[in-house]
Amino acid sequence: MKIVIVGPGALGLLFYSLLRTGGNEVYLVDKDRQRAEFISCNGINFITVSGKVKRIKHVNITTDPEDIPLPELIILTVKSYHTNSALKKIHPLLKENSYILSVQNGLSHVEVMSKYVAPDKILLGITNQGATRVDVNTVRHAGRGDTIIGTYLWDNFFRSHKFLRKLKTSFDKSGINTEIHRDIQSVIWSKLVINVGINALTAITGYKNGRLVENPALREIIHILVEEALAVVNLKKIKLLYPDPQKKVEEVCQQTAENISSMLQDILNNRRTEIDAINGAVIKEGRKLGLNLPYNSCVYKIVKGLEKNIGSRIFRL
Repeated sequence: MKIVIVGPGALGLLFYSLLRTGGNEVYLVDKDRQRAEFISCNGINFITVSGKVKRIKHVNITTDPEDIPLPELIILTVKSYHTNSALKKIHPLLKENSYILSVQNGLSHVEVMSKYVAPDKILLGITNQGATRVDVNTVRHAGRGDTIIGTYLWDNFFRSHKFLRKLKTSFDKSGINTEIHRDIQSVIWSKLVINVGINALTAITGYKNGRLVENPALREIIHILVEEALAVVNLKKIKLLYPDPQKKVEEVCQQTAENISSMLQDILNNRRTEIDAINGAVIKEGRKLGLNLPYNSCVYKIVKGLEKNIGSRIFRL
Protein backbone atom coordinates (compact mmCIF):
# COMPACT_ATOMS: atom_id res chain seq x y z
CA MET A 1 0.00 0.00 0.00
CA LYS A 2 0.96 3.65 -0.44
CA ILE A 3 0.76 5.11 3.08
CA VAL A 4 1.49 8.51 4.66
CA ILE A 5 2.17 8.74 8.41
CA VAL A 6 1.69 12.15 10.01
CA GLY A 7 3.99 12.71 12.98
CA PRO A 8 7.41 11.07 13.64
CA GLY A 9 6.83 10.52 17.34
CA ALA A 10 7.24 7.14 19.03
CA LEU A 11 4.18 5.55 17.42
CA GLY A 12 4.80 7.22 14.06
CA LEU A 13 8.37 5.90 13.89
CA LEU A 14 7.23 2.45 15.00
CA PHE A 15 4.48 2.21 12.39
CA TYR A 16 6.80 3.56 9.69
CA SER A 17 9.45 0.95 10.55
CA LEU A 18 7.00 -1.94 10.65
CA LEU A 19 5.10 -0.96 7.51
CA ARG A 20 8.33 -0.40 5.56
CA THR A 21 9.61 -3.86 6.50
CA GLY A 22 6.22 -5.19 5.40
CA GLY A 23 6.86 -4.02 1.86
CA ASN A 24 4.68 -0.90 1.79
CA GLU A 25 5.55 2.45 0.20
CA VAL A 26 5.55 4.67 3.27
CA TYR A 27 6.09 8.41 3.75
CA LEU A 28 6.48 10.53 6.90
CA VAL A 29 5.21 14.10 7.29
CA ASP A 30 6.82 16.27 9.96
CA LYS A 31 6.16 19.86 11.00
CA ASP A 32 9.78 20.37 12.15
CA ARG A 33 12.15 20.94 9.21
CA GLN A 34 15.33 20.44 11.26
CA ARG A 35 14.11 17.12 12.67
CA ALA A 36 12.96 15.95 9.24
CA GLU A 37 16.36 16.73 7.74
CA PHE A 38 18.11 14.88 10.58
CA ILE A 39 15.99 11.75 10.08
CA SER A 40 16.44 11.98 6.32
CA CYS A 41 20.23 12.11 6.70
CA ASN A 42 20.61 9.59 9.53
CA GLY A 43 17.76 7.17 8.94
CA ILE A 44 15.75 5.39 11.64
CA ASN A 45 17.16 3.01 14.23
CA PHE A 46 14.45 0.45 14.91
CA ILE A 47 14.96 -1.66 18.05
CA THR A 48 12.83 -4.80 17.87
CA VAL A 49 11.07 -6.44 20.81
CA SER A 50 13.93 -8.96 20.98
CA GLY A 51 16.47 -6.11 21.21
CA LYS A 52 17.86 -6.39 17.68
CA VAL A 53 18.67 -3.04 16.04
CA LYS A 54 17.56 -2.58 12.44
CA ARG A 55 18.75 0.45 10.51
CA ILE A 56 16.38 1.99 7.98
CA LYS A 57 18.75 4.10 5.90
CA HIS A 58 16.52 5.76 3.34
CA VAL A 59 13.53 7.42 4.99
CA ASN A 60 10.86 9.16 2.93
CA ILE A 61 10.24 12.17 5.17
CA THR A 62 9.24 15.73 4.33
CA THR A 63 7.67 18.85 5.80
CA ASP A 64 5.88 19.61 2.54
CA PRO A 65 2.90 17.34 1.72
CA GLU A 66 3.09 18.54 -1.88
CA ASP A 67 6.24 16.38 -2.23
CA ILE A 68 4.25 13.20 -1.62
CA PRO A 69 2.21 11.29 -4.22
CA LEU A 70 -1.45 10.87 -3.26
CA PRO A 71 -1.71 7.93 -0.83
CA GLU A 72 -4.31 5.24 -0.33
CA LEU A 73 -4.11 5.76 3.41
CA ILE A 74 -3.08 8.54 5.79
CA ILE A 75 -2.33 7.56 9.41
CA LEU A 76 -2.55 10.22 12.12
CA THR A 77 -0.15 9.54 15.01
CA VAL A 78 0.16 13.09 16.35
CA LYS A 79 -1.00 14.07 19.82
CA SER A 80 -4.75 14.63 20.02
CA TYR A 81 -4.30 18.37 20.67
CA HIS A 82 -2.28 18.69 17.43
CA THR A 83 -5.01 17.17 15.23
CA ASN A 84 -6.29 20.48 13.90
CA SER A 85 -2.86 21.85 12.93
CA ALA A 86 -1.83 18.48 11.44
CA LEU A 87 -4.89 18.29 9.20
CA LYS A 88 -4.35 21.87 8.05
CA LYS A 89 -0.79 20.97 7.09
CA ILE A 90 -1.67 17.85 5.10
CA HIS A 91 -4.70 19.42 3.41
CA PRO A 92 -3.25 18.81 -0.11
CA LEU A 93 -3.34 15.06 0.61
CA LEU A 94 -6.96 14.99 1.78
CA LYS A 95 -8.45 13.90 -1.53
CA GLU A 96 -11.68 11.97 -2.00
CA ASN A 97 -9.91 8.69 -2.81
CA SER A 98 -7.74 8.60 0.32
CA TYR A 99 -8.80 7.13 3.64
CA ILE A 100 -7.51 8.61 6.89
CA LEU A 101 -6.94 6.49 9.98
CA SER A 102 -6.49 7.88 13.48
CA VAL A 103 -4.75 5.74 16.09
CA GLN A 104 -4.65 8.64 18.55
CA ASN A 105 -5.57 8.55 22.21
CA GLY A 106 -8.74 9.95 23.72
CA LEU A 107 -11.95 11.37 22.28
CA SER A 108 -11.42 14.95 21.10
CA HIS A 109 -9.75 14.26 17.73
CA VAL A 110 -12.81 12.62 16.14
CA GLU A 111 -14.84 15.81 16.01
CA VAL A 112 -11.88 17.74 14.58
CA MET A 113 -11.29 15.18 11.82
CA SER A 114 -14.89 15.45 10.61
CA LYS A 115 -14.31 19.14 9.83
CA TYR A 116 -11.58 18.34 7.29
CA VAL A 117 -12.35 14.87 5.94
CA ALA A 118 -15.46 13.37 4.35
CA PRO A 119 -17.02 11.23 7.10
CA ASP A 120 -17.13 8.14 4.87
CA LYS A 121 -13.32 8.30 4.54
CA ILE A 122 -12.57 8.45 8.26
CA LEU A 123 -11.27 5.30 9.94
CA LEU A 124 -10.62 5.08 13.66
CA GLY A 125 -8.43 2.63 15.48
CA ILE A 126 -6.81 1.65 18.72
CA THR A 127 -3.43 0.02 19.10
CA ASN A 128 -1.69 -1.62 22.03
CA GLN A 129 1.67 -1.74 20.27
CA GLY A 130 4.26 -0.43 22.72
CA ALA A 131 6.53 2.27 21.32
CA THR A 132 9.29 4.21 23.08
CA ARG A 133 11.26 6.91 21.27
CA VAL A 134 14.82 6.70 22.56
CA ASP A 135 15.99 9.78 20.67
CA VAL A 136 15.05 11.78 17.57
CA ASN A 137 15.48 8.88 15.14
CA THR A 138 15.51 5.81 17.39
CA VAL A 139 12.39 3.89 18.42
CA ARG A 140 12.09 0.80 20.60
CA HIS A 141 9.30 -1.69 19.97
CA ALA A 142 8.48 -2.15 23.64
CA GLY A 143 5.71 -4.70 23.29
CA ARG A 144 3.33 -6.32 20.83
CA GLY A 145 -0.39 -5.76 21.20
CA ASP A 146 -3.55 -5.91 19.16
CA THR A 147 -4.69 -3.17 16.76
CA ILE A 148 -8.39 -2.73 16.00
CA ILE A 149 -9.81 -0.60 13.18
CA GLY A 150 -13.27 0.44 12.05
CA THR A 151 -15.23 3.12 10.23
CA TYR A 152 -16.32 6.42 11.75
CA LEU A 153 -19.82 5.97 10.34
CA TRP A 154 -21.73 2.87 11.36
CA ASP A 155 -23.59 2.60 8.02
CA ASN A 156 -20.36 3.02 6.02
CA PHE A 157 -18.83 -0.17 7.37
CA PHE A 158 -19.90 -2.48 4.55
CA ARG A 159 -19.07 0.05 1.80
CA SER A 160 -15.54 0.32 3.21
CA HIS A 161 -15.12 -3.34 4.08
CA LYS A 162 -13.04 -4.17 0.99
CA PHE A 163 -10.53 -1.44 1.88
CA LEU A 164 -10.51 -2.48 5.53
CA ARG A 165 -9.65 -6.04 4.50
CA LYS A 166 -6.82 -4.77 2.32
CA LEU A 167 -5.57 -2.63 5.21
CA LYS A 168 -5.72 -5.56 7.63
CA THR A 169 -3.74 -7.75 5.21
CA SER A 170 -1.06 -5.08 4.86
CA PHE A 171 -0.85 -4.48 8.62
CA ASP A 172 -0.78 -8.21 9.46
CA LYS A 173 2.01 -8.77 6.95
CA SER A 174 3.98 -5.96 8.62
CA GLY A 175 3.70 -7.47 12.09
CA ILE A 176 0.82 -5.26 13.22
CA ASN A 177 -1.78 -7.83 14.24
CA THR A 178 -5.07 -6.21 13.24
CA GLU A 179 -8.77 -6.87 13.70
CA ILE A 180 -11.74 -5.16 12.03
CA HIS A 181 -14.65 -4.01 14.18
CA ARG A 182 -17.92 -2.29 13.30
CA ASP A 183 -18.87 -0.55 16.57
CA ILE A 184 -16.65 2.55 16.69
CA GLN A 185 -17.87 3.69 20.11
CA SER A 186 -16.83 0.34 21.47
CA VAL A 187 -13.40 0.68 19.84
CA ILE A 188 -12.69 4.18 21.13
CA TRP A 189 -13.93 3.62 24.67
CA SER A 190 -12.18 0.27 24.96
CA LYS A 191 -8.81 1.97 24.40
CA LEU A 192 -9.79 4.94 26.54
CA VAL A 193 -10.58 2.76 29.56
CA ILE A 194 -7.15 1.12 29.29
CA ASN A 195 -5.39 4.49 29.00
CA VAL A 196 -7.35 5.84 31.98
CA GLY A 197 -5.94 3.04 34.12
CA ILE A 198 -2.32 3.26 32.96
CA ASN A 199 -1.09 6.54 31.52
CA ALA A 200 -1.61 9.05 34.31
CA LEU A 201 -0.14 6.71 36.93
CA THR A 202 3.00 6.17 34.86
CA ALA A 203 3.38 9.94 34.42
CA ILE A 204 3.03 10.49 38.17
CA THR A 205 5.25 7.64 39.37
CA GLY A 206 7.80 7.54 36.54
CA TYR A 207 7.24 3.78 36.25
CA LYS A 208 7.17 1.68 33.12
CA ASN A 209 3.84 -0.04 32.43
CA GLY A 210 4.79 -3.39 33.95
CA ARG A 211 5.80 -1.99 37.34
CA LEU A 212 2.30 -0.63 37.95
CA VAL A 213 0.76 -4.09 38.35
CA GLU A 214 3.75 -5.36 40.34
CA ASN A 215 2.96 -2.80 43.06
CA PRO A 216 -0.16 -3.78 45.08
CA ALA A 217 -1.06 -0.18 45.99
CA LEU A 218 -0.77 1.09 42.42
CA ARG A 219 -2.61 -1.99 41.12
CA GLU A 220 -5.51 -1.08 43.42
CA ILE A 221 -5.55 2.49 42.12
CA ILE A 222 -5.62 1.20 38.53
CA HIS A 223 -8.73 -0.81 39.39
CA ILE A 224 -10.46 2.21 40.95
CA LEU A 225 -9.64 4.48 37.98
CA VAL A 226 -11.01 1.85 35.59
CA GLU A 227 -14.09 1.29 37.76
CA GLU A 228 -14.90 5.01 37.62
CA ALA A 229 -14.56 4.97 33.82
CA LEU A 230 -16.81 1.91 33.64
CA ALA A 231 -19.53 3.81 35.49
CA VAL A 232 -19.56 6.25 32.55
CA VAL A 233 -19.43 3.44 30.00
CA ASN A 234 -22.39 1.64 31.58
CA LEU A 235 -24.58 4.75 31.71
CA LYS A 236 -23.76 5.48 28.06
CA LYS A 237 -24.66 1.85 27.24
CA ILE A 238 -21.34 1.23 25.48
CA LYS A 239 -20.28 -2.37 24.97
CA LEU A 240 -16.52 -2.78 25.34
CA LEU A 241 -14.43 -5.12 23.18
CA TYR A 242 -13.38 -7.28 26.12
CA PRO A 243 -15.54 -8.95 28.79
CA ASP A 244 -13.33 -8.12 31.79
CA PRO A 245 -11.89 -4.56 31.64
CA GLN A 246 -9.89 -4.98 34.86
CA LYS A 247 -8.22 -8.12 33.56
CA LYS A 248 -7.61 -6.48 30.18
CA VAL A 249 -5.81 -3.44 31.58
CA GLU A 250 -3.52 -5.71 33.61
CA GLU A 251 -2.80 -7.80 30.51
CA VAL A 252 -1.84 -4.67 28.57
CA CYS A 253 0.53 -3.64 31.40
CA GLN A 254 2.15 -7.07 31.28
CA GLN A 255 2.32 -7.24 27.47
CA THR A 256 3.98 -3.80 27.35
CA ALA A 257 5.91 -4.18 30.61
CA GLU A 258 9.03 -2.40 29.32
CA ASN A 259 7.09 0.37 27.60
CA ILE A 260 7.39 3.96 28.76
CA SER A 261 3.86 5.25 28.22
CA SER A 262 3.30 8.18 25.91
CA MET A 263 2.23 10.36 28.82
CA LEU A 264 5.37 9.61 30.80
CA GLN A 265 7.46 10.22 27.68
CA ASP A 266 5.80 13.63 27.40
CA ILE A 267 6.64 14.54 30.99
CA LEU A 268 10.23 13.34 30.62
CA ASN A 269 10.66 15.31 27.39
CA ASN A 270 9.14 18.58 28.65
CA ARG A 271 6.01 18.27 26.53
CA ARG A 272 2.33 18.79 27.10
CA THR A 273 0.48 15.55 27.85
CA GLU A 274 -2.82 14.15 26.55
CA ILE A 275 -4.39 14.05 30.00
CA ASP A 276 -7.27 16.26 28.81
CA ALA A 277 -8.16 13.76 26.07
CA ILE A 278 -7.94 10.75 28.40
CA ASN A 279 -8.81 11.11 32.11
CA GLY A 280 -10.07 14.63 31.43
CA ALA A 281 -12.43 13.33 28.74
CA VAL A 282 -13.87 10.68 31.08
CA ILE A 283 -14.35 13.30 33.82
CA LYS A 284 -16.16 15.56 31.32
CA GLU A 285 -18.45 12.76 30.14
CA GLY A 286 -19.07 11.78 33.76
CA ARG A 287 -20.18 15.28 34.71
CA LYS A 288 -22.73 15.25 31.89
CA LEU A 289 -24.19 12.14 33.50
CA GLY A 290 -24.08 13.52 37.04
CA LEU A 291 -21.14 11.36 38.12
CA ASN A 292 -18.32 12.37 40.43
CA LEU A 293 -15.03 10.61 39.59
CA PRO A 294 -12.71 11.51 42.51
CA TYR A 295 -9.73 9.27 41.65
CA ASN A 296 -9.68 10.36 38.01
CA SER A 297 -10.03 13.99 39.10
CA CYS A 298 -7.11 13.56 41.51
CA VAL A 299 -4.67 12.05 38.99
CA TYR A 300 -5.83 14.59 36.40
CA LYS A 301 -4.90 17.49 38.68
CA ILE A 302 -1.54 15.93 39.60
CA VAL A 303 -0.57 15.50 35.93
CA LYS A 304 -1.67 19.06 35.13
CA GLY A 305 0.54 20.17 38.00
CA LEU A 306 3.47 18.22 36.57
CA GLU A 307 2.92 19.90 33.21
CA LYS A 308 3.39 23.28 34.89
CA ASN A 309 6.59 22.12 36.59
CA ILE A 310 8.13 20.08 33.81
CA GLY A 311 11.78 19.24 34.32
CA SER A 312 11.76 19.81 38.07
CA ARG A 313 11.32 16.17 39.11
CA ILE A 314 13.71 13.22 38.85
CA PHE A 315 12.20 9.97 37.63
CA ARG A 316 13.48 6.49 38.30
CA LEU A 317 12.46 4.21 35.41
